[in-house]
Amino acid sequence: MQHDSSVERIIAQVAKVADVKAGDLQDRRTQLKDLRRMAMELSYRYSNCKQKEIGAIFGVDYSTVSQNRVRLKTRLKSNRKLKHQFDQFIKHIDKLSKSKI
Repeated sequence: MQHDSSVERIIAQVAKVADVKAGDLQDRRTQLKDLRRMAMELSYRYSNCKQKEIGAIFGVDYSTVSQNRVRLKTRLKSNRKLKHQFDQFIKHIDKLSKSKI
């Protein structure tokens, strides 16, 4: 299966904005669970990859990607700070996608 470089670029951008290592977002045992979930959600929204392909990049099954996206949506509803951070990532990636991710 071919990995979509746009997913890797999205992960790199989330890592850069959050000032963490991209590898830490891809690590299943990461302490950065919210950032990892955001990277998965943004990858789903902005790349042409399906959850199965995104899961392969993150080293998990497609159902884990789905669960993480649901958990993120729940957390965004109850955590204003997290929602603000996620909105910042969206703005950042929107700018990049205009210049082609």
